[in-house]
Amino acid sequence: MVSSRSRLLTVPATLLLVFGITLLGPACSGTGEPGGGTSVLASNAIVADWARNVAGDSLEVDTLIPQGADPHTFQLSPAGIRAIAGADLIILVGAGLESSFKDTVVENAKGTIVTLSDDLVLAPATGDAEDDEHAHGEFDPHIWMDPDLAIQSVTHIAGALSALHPGEAETFDANAAAYITQIRTMDESVAAQLAALAPAERILVTFHDAYGYFADQYGLTVLGFVVENADEEPSAARVATLIRDIRESGAVAIYREPQFNARVVDQVAAEAGVPVRLLPSDTLSPAYPTYLDLMHAMADAISG
Repeated sequence: MVSSRSRLLTVPATLLLVFGITLLGPACSGTGEPGGGTSVLASNAIVADWARNVAGDSLEVDTLIPQGADPHTFQLSPAGIRAIAGADLIILVGAGLESSFKDTVVENAKGTIVTLSDDLVLAPATGDAEDDEHAHGEFDPHIWMDPDLAIQSVTHIAGALSALHPGEAETFDANAAAYITQIRTMDESVAAQLAALAPAERILVTFHDAYGYFADQYGLTVLGFVVENADEEPSAARVATLIRDIRESGAVAIYREPQFNARVVDQVAAEAGVPVRLLPSDTLSPAYPTYLDLMHAMADAISG
């Protein structure tokens, strides 16, 4: 069940071009309703954090998927739809991450929609290629798990904000450059921390397939994951295979994600004889309120 990943090009890369765009909206980690100034909506709390670091104090940035919510099943509220209609700029991840509400965003957005994944080289989604119901689609949308993709996304966001406010382009570029330096520093720190792990500690068994980029970046192995889709129940055969693989590999833990209530993880852990650890993935929290904090929290969880 070891994942095999290779990078594929989704579309020609033009990081500062602001037209190959797709969807978004904010329902509401912040004010929710757009005010008199420019309204920027980011798909999730992680993308919102990127946008706030680039925008600085110049623009208001709100979040469509609330902190702690499951992006795979999230549905827009009436307030979220109104916020989409009033937004000047909507920043999406794309690659299927927002598939549960994409059509609603497209139908209601009046401002610019930017889809970050359109300008990135993405890895293919793992799992059963014959499963038409796969949650994400052809490519892995968890772009924040790779600091290099995060840096390209921050650059794209700076271009989008500059197109919205050309007079502040130098400020946005300077803010983006400073933030990219912070991302690179975090990347070096996480790499050093994980490099010290023993081989068995470098094996990841997770609830769903969110960690491929992270594993590729830091020399880890994704042995397997419990479900193909985050909202499905695994088959008995899949559970049995995963338990066998954990025992044979010597993996030291199985990881659950805070936004999912997955009792099957406890079942697998008990039968395989390994502990369950909490590993962040798709959202931020008070314990790790920024993207940089999230990445450090992941390294801490894996390091035990």
